[in-house]
Amino acid sequence: MNPATEEIINTELVQVSDTTSSVAMEKHGFRICLDKVEDSGVTVELIATDRHAGIRKLLSEEDARLKLWLKQGSPSHLALEEVVLNKTILKDLDQLVYSCHTGALEVFHNSLLKYCPKRLEFTNPHMEARMRLAVLDHNMNLNRKQAVVKKASRLSRAVGEPRYTLSYSKARKQWVAKKVYEAKTYEYVDQMMVDTLRVFEGNLVTTDVAQPERPRNIANVPRLDKQTVVTHLKARFALPASSSASTDDTGEDD
Repeated sequence: MNPATEEIINTELVQVSDTTSSVAMEKHGFRICLDKVEDSGVTVELIATDRHAGIRKLLSEEDARLKLWLKQGSPSHLALEEVVLNKTILKDLDQLVYSCHTGALEVFHNSLLKYCPKRLEFTNPHMEARMRLAVLDHNMNLNRKQAVVKKASRLSRAVGEPRYTLSYSKARKQWVAKKVYEAKTYEYVDQMMVDTLRVFEGNLVTTDVAQPERPRNIANVPRLDKQTVVTHLKARFALPASSSASTDDTGEDD
């Protein structure tokens, strides 16, 4: 997401089987997205992420590569050294912090769940299509204005006044006012439906998006024979055979 415009500029669908773990999957997806953005000619000035250790290490490695470009003692190196080691700047760094609000990104994630609910399973092409629909929904409804009162009532303000709603905040432990925005518009769907009919009638040629080869599930071991697994399950829960008693009921020796 571009924090300046709040637009989703790139997405990447990654399956856990593409990497060694779900933790590595996030780093892998980040690397692909960053490469695509830079390859398209976009200059990345700032990257704001969560505290993901893998991404932090990746960015540190990128910084290390940049440092290798500067030769010690060169004019560029001396100029950088003068700035980096400036005592006044070093003191001011403690007061500086990059601020990047992630509220808009969280809004997109919530919208994504409407198109890609986690409780349902989708094939890779279907997941890709649903994810793109979520991006369209988000990007086409940016910069919506705050809704206004259209009809005065006992509970509302005068006509034309901005609308608000009350919501209880668990973090603040108090009621807070939130803006009510204008309803979303889905005018772009009409054009999508027209194009779908044109494709069906043969009047519009589309290009299929290449899909990566992925296994049907995320298992990293070969599928076993069903009967073998069932037998193992029964063996786990089978009652142990009773051992023969070495003494009589009284526990006394003969």
